Amino acid sequence: MGAWDSGQDPAAAAEGVVREIALREQAIAIRRRRLLLALYDLGVLDLVGRDWVQVVDDGVVFATLSDTQVDRLVCRLEDIAEGRPDPLPCPGPGQMGLDFNPVPGPVQLGVSTGVHPGVFR
Repeated sequence: MGAWDSGQDPAAAAEGVVREIALREQAIAIRRRRLLLALYDLGVLDLVGRDWVQVVDDGVVFATLSDTQVDRLVCRLEDIAEGRPDPLPCPGPGQMGLDFNPVPGPVQLGVSTGVHPGVFR
């Protein structure tokens, strides 16, 4: 941050300091967003959580991971290094799977009653 000149207007000096801080915070926010998106694209963010990595003034800070999280992270990084695709999520015990790629078939919409055009019943 710039030093305050005693001959300078205090309001102008404060405005300059605030501008410098805002620019630095904006750069940190952009860097954080890019890093989180990259980790998400690699399938890592689901393993370690969003709070695992923080972008700060001096660089990046990583939080401590549990043994299970470390094992999962290492396995995922090994898969990325070997070029293996991201594993497809599967439902857990007692959960029903959601099919996001349904088998193509005839699409059947409701019948328009004519009372309210565009509303199907």
